[in-house]
Amino acid sequence: MKRLHSVVMFLALMMLASNAATAGEKQDLETWLTEAYGKETLHRTANMQMGGALASWLAQFGKGSYMRDEDVVEILELRHIGIRVYEFRKTPARRIPSSIRRKLAQHQWELVMNILDSGDNVHIYVRAGKNGLTGLLLLAQDADELVCITMNGRFRLKSL
Repeated sequence: MKRLHSVVMFLALMMLASNAATAGEKQDLETWLTEAYGKETLHRTANMQMGGALASWLAQFGKGSYMRDEDVVEILELRHIGIRVYEFRKTPARRIPSSIRRKLAQHQWELVMNILDSGDNVHIYVRAGKNGLTGLLLLAQDADELVCITMNGRFRLKSL
């Protein structure tokens, strides 16, 4: 579990350059998670939503403190960050449910990375808009909890 928290926090810091879902989709995601895991299994234990001036300040702070020339993500604008943590009351399947992956794909979220390591399962999705990348969604699951991080704004991937 400590490794999962480390991965999530590392990825969150590295990806403060990004973006996520509209207000309606945030509710949709919560519904999709509840439907996939079951209301009796999933229990939200933390919810943090940050937008407006604070998100803008974090983006500027991130540019100065965390971004280096070799980083592949450039922050253009950060409008919102959402972090939700869910505790499992029953042990879930090892993988993030396929119904969630299908729903995300139907809403133009593209899976760009999937990490499955010692029971930890991390999915990273991006969404492209007219002006480049406009959303980031990270789902990280282990046997005890699910962490969902969403970010929206505008960001650019530098060439690799």
